[in-house]
Amino acid sequence: MGIDKTVNARVNKKNMGFKSKLQTNENEEWQNHVDHRDLISFGLIPEFVGRLPNIVTLNELEEQHMVKILKDSNASIIPQVQKLLEFDEVKLEFDDKYFTDVAKLAKKNKIGARGLKTIVENSLHNIMFRGPKLKDSGVVKIKFKQYPTKNVDTHPLLSYNNGNEVLDSEYKIKLRG
Repeated sequence: MGIDKTVNARVNKKNMGFKSKLQTNENEEWQNHVDHRDLISFGLIPEFVGRLPNIVTLNELEEQHMVKILKDSNASIIPQVQKLLEFDEVKLEFDDKYFTDVAKLAKKNKIGARGLKTIVENSLHNIMFRGPKLKDSGVVKIKFKQYPTKNVDTHPLLSYNNGNEVLDSEYKIKLRG
């Protein structure tokens, strides 16, 4: 028997009699009602459960939350990599589609907010490695319109100091899984 059934059995007690309230549906948000007793009846030893002062449940992040983390968080990987490329005097820009694609990948792979860093780094590995070479060739800005794939149309756009803009033909994405 799963812990959700244990919690629902405790929360949705059935009463008998003429004036009893009938509750036939199981509680959808059973996580909010988990108690120490439920953890013990689920099989955790009381010694361990006694060391848990607070029981807190977390909900899975949605894509819009992950996009907000990428764009607005003080600890976001985006400003960090932008600053690293600034040392090579190259400006790094991202369109909203890039952030949405990263959030979709994190949601699909069920890696949450901590996985955002890995996904972003995988797309920038090649660029970061070639930063000094790009600067020497006259690149002043790199723009990601969307998260890159093996398809050449999704590669980043390089802007040169003479005004030319071309897709990065040497770009390679580090794909896993």
